[in-house]
Amino acid sequence: MADTGNADTAASALHLAGALLVQADQRYETRDLRHRYAPEVTRLLGAANRWRQATADRNDYCHLLEAVLNLEGDIHWAEDLIWGVVSEEYELECPGPDGCASLWVIIGERGFFSAAEDHALCDDIDTFPLHPADPRTLEGLGRRLHDLALADGHDEVAQALTYAFGEATCPECGRRFSVAEQIAAGSG
Repeated sequence: MADTGNADTAASALHLAGALLVQADQRYETRDLRHRYAPEVTRLLGAANRWRQATADRNDYCHLLEAVLNLEGDIHWAEDLIWGVVSEEYELECPGPDGCASLWVIIGERGFFSAAEDHALCDDIDTFPLHPADPRTLEGLGRRLHDLALADGHDEVAQALTYAFGEATCPECGRRFSVAEQIAAGSG
């Protein structure tokens, strides 16, 4: 299925394969399965990278980015990171010592802001603008994903990633924090 001629089918199959591998890593708290099937994982990773470069659909592209990260196995929170880019929102907790609020970070068609309430359910709420990361100063995973999205012609995804790796403001206490760090912290 990963080598099929249909991008949607391949993206779904590779996304599932990557997710299953991460679940196996977490369930058994070991990477034995990943090592035992290293040749197959390498083939799946190659297919995910090929499809990533070829797909035009935004959501398929995002799922293929997640598949690449999951198949590489270097971060445990790829699903949560990419889920927010696809759904255009993250539900996070304030990182303050008392965790004063649950908040929504919105990135996409509805704007780029944080709010204390679900923006989709309320018309009259206070919003706080997000502070995107400067693409020139991105490092590590943020730099890599941003550069891949640009190179693959997915400028909208690249822009969303600057917000995912940027900063938001807690509407309750005014604390400014790293969105990506809170995504990772919430992924346990």
